[in-house]
Amino acid sequence: MRRRLSALLALGLCSCVHAYAMPRSDEPHAIVKLRMVYHVQEGPQRTQFASLNDLAVPVAMPSAMIDSSVTPLLVRLEHTHWVVGASYFHTEQRQVQETYYENETYSCSEYNYTTHRTEMRTCTRSVARTRTVTRTVTVTDGACNAEAVHTPGLNDIYLLQFSYFGSGHCELSCYRQIPGMNDTFSLLPCSQTQ
Repeated sequence: MRRRLSALLALGLCSCVHAYAMPRSDEPHAIVKLRMVYHVQEGPQRTQFASLNDLAVPVAMPSAMIDSSVTPLLVRLEHTHWVVGASYFHTEQRQVQETYYENETYSCSEYNYTTHRTEMRTCTRSVARTRTVTRTVTVTDGACNAEAVHTPGLNDIYLLQFSYFGSGHCELSCYRQIPGMNDTFSLLPCSQTQ
């Protein structure tokens, strides 16, 4: 699971992942409110990611390290597989050994078949050397990801809540908003609405 999280975080940080393209508002869709909730802070910096059917979804970053944010998304009326996660980290300066190569010249001989003589010349070879260098490394202080699946209904509104409680302890919950009276609503688990 940690290996998959690392891979997903790496994908979330590079532009090599395809981005999710929301349906147009005039196309059949549902609305998903992706809510990110953090109950603890395990490091000075945080990164977060979300994917929908293996496509990167933009996620609003909470303004504080222990806070929440909501990202509204239009989603197609198809089976959805969500993966959402977060990682707390810090950077450190570390001394590491590094191998590098230098060109080195030396005298070498070469037999000349025309003159039948050995001739001296200068040759070059690549020589491996090591040195100690200072590198900035990223150290993970805590990380977790969670998954959820559901099939949205036409014009339905869903709350998909990622709750981070600590390293390796998070959950992704899905609820359908059921409209009530006077602009109120209740939340019903997605598993009970499909």
